[in-house]
Amino acid sequence: MSQYHRSQSYVLIFDGKCDMCRRSVDWISRRDGQGVIEALPYQDPSVAERFPEIPHRAFERAIQFVRPEGALLEGARAVEEVLRVIPHTRWMAPFFCVPGVRWLAQRIYRIVARNRRRFGCGDHCSSPTRRSTAGDGPAGSSVIP
Repeated sequence: MSQYHRSQSYVLIFDGKCDMCRRSVDWISRRDGQGVIEALPYQDPSVAERFPEIPHRAFERAIQFVRPEGALLEGARAVEEVLRVIPHTRWMAPFFCVPGVRWLAQRIYRIVARNRRRFGCGDHCSSPTRRSTAGDGPAGSSVIP
């Protein structure tokens, strides 16, 4: 966990061009009745201004979750923390404490991230333009909750 810009709330940064990511954020928002989490697509110019310490490649690799005190979590650890923070999903978070679950969650997250275009992301993740701008990772290795 690294320290980043402090915020008034938790901030979830995701790929706003990915249908699967947007559906996941919609699911989170429906359960976050108190508005504890601010969700922002990494394409929003304010993200680069607010979180200049987070490299662009990190946003393409996985979701980023910034705690109010500035701690940064990504990927499966971010998912775990989102579940812990939202009142209606807190009951799920303790499952990550079972031996092996965090390891397994991270492996599953990476598999889904690599194959997200097969899970309903659509043309965005599999287009030739997207593949050439996704950094040194495989096509479709961008952000996915």
